[in-house]
Amino acid sequence: MQKNELGFLPFEPLGLQYLYSALAAQGHQVALYDCLVEHPEKTVFLQSANIYRCGSSDEDIIKKIRQFKPQVVAISGMFFAQAKAFFHVAALAKQTDSSILVVGGGNFPSLYQKQILADDKNFDFIIIGEGDESLPKLLQNLENPATVRGLAYRQADGQAAVTAPRPMKMNLDDLPLPWRDFDRLYDYAKHVGYNWSDSFNLKKAVKRFIYYQALSWPIIRNCFAAIFNYQRRNKPKALFIPHACISSSRGCPNRCTFCAVHKFYGGVYRMRSAQSVLAEIDLLVKRGVKEIMIIDDNFTVSRSRTIEICRAIIDRKYKIRLSMPSGLYIPSLDREVLEYLFKAGLTDLSFAVENGDQAFLDNIIRKKLDLQQAQKIIQQANEIGFYTTGFFIFGYPGETRSTMLKTLRYAFESSLHSSRFYILQPFPGTEAYQMAKEMGAIKEELDLSRLKVMTEVPQIATKDFTREDVKKIHTLANDILAKRNYETIKDKLPELLGWDNI
Repeated sequence: MQKNELGFLPFEPLGLQYLYSALAAQGHQVALYDCLVEHPEKTVFLQSANIYRCGSSDEDIIKKIRQFKPQVVAISGMFFAQAKAFFHVAALAKQTDSSILVVGGGNFPSLYQKQILADDKNFDFIIIGEGDESLPKLLQNLENPATVRGLAYRQADGQAAVTAPRPMKMNLDDLPLPWRDFDRLYDYAKHVGYNWSDSFNLKKAVKRFIYYQALSWPIIRNCFAAIFNYQRRNKPKALFIPHACISSSRGCPNRCTFCAVHKFYGGVYRMRSAQSVLAEIDLLVKRGVKEIMIIDDNFTVSRSRTIEICRAIIDRKYKIRLSMPSGLYIPSLDREVLEYLFKAGLTDLSFAVENGDQAFLDNIIRKKLDLQQAQKIIQQANEIGFYTTGFFIFGYPGETRSTMLKTLRYAFESSLHSSRFYILQPFPGTEAYQMAKEMGAIKEELDLSRLKVMTEVPQIATKDFTREDVKKIHTLANDILAKRNYETIKDKLPELLGWDNI
């Protein structure tokens, strides 16, 4: 990761926690090792790669493997930016014990299964898509992997083979709740790389001691959490501690062309019932959780389910805060739903608008969103008391300077309190990637491990815009956000960008 990404809070690895529960239910002895929370204080600058490595060292990982003596090591690789670490951990497992079977899974391995097995001999299997059933089945059939659906494996001749897809798990209520070690709940309140510095600084050293040592002492951490939460009670974007994550659905009803989520989840959107979600919330509140992060790509797709969950939280008088970092499904929102969400503890609303040109949104991004309706919902949310944030993307294949300007204007004219501006990254497996490739808009030397959601590096240039154009408007948007000077300069935007011909 880059230096400006240091000092972040890790999310619970829900995918691995669900797999832990599935394997434990079959009697397997399981250990979950999260490198970020095991050693959040460790930060090393890798000069050769020009990135910072946070979390467990190679020695830490090898030590864990030697202590646990696993037959199988399963590694999660959710993002292309994690590719090098994904391959590196596989090599460490084989280096520690060559008899260990290494299984990979997650978003990008699911899209690149054959290539991974061809390029990296450390991997023996790749789980394709959801692993709740595929991984337990694999452990039952290690000698005959061809019988396991949803799997890529290396045959005796060294060639990669892929079995038939596994049908989606339609009833998510049948899955056991994700495993959690509640004794380590506060580990996810420890910033990774917090106040990291090359040189000694007393103030930073004291802060690091509080985060990495004192938060492990029950009396100190309870006092710290009480003061921390009280100080942030009126700050909608502040995160309470301890916090935990919930996944109440899988997949997405949208088919946005920049996203591969619907491919990973088989193109099927499924929701847990309100009763199932509330059972998990009850458990978390009982164990002292003060903020619940619902990490669904779209939580509010079902209006009735949203209201049922919120009403139960209100009726039970839970003193918690809710957050939904990926945003909400705008078509299902109205004032009543917003009021229930606010009363249940949600204070910060994120809207994934993406683009300010309706035709481009409909025909190229193909997102189910009406910009006028979104503007109405944003205004209602502001009236209720929410802090509203919008997500917007610049540099899409098929865009023009004009559509990018419309996006910038929408972001600052739709009464949002804040916005987050992204530069499109052409993730393989997405339609946007294919579009860009067919247009010749991608650099031939594209490094997939450098594709990050939060980046200032444009990857696409077309006949209608250059990479410098994308960089300019992204920089200007963030500059306006910082200075709050949109009204002063709104008539000069083309001039400021050097786009006088628009």
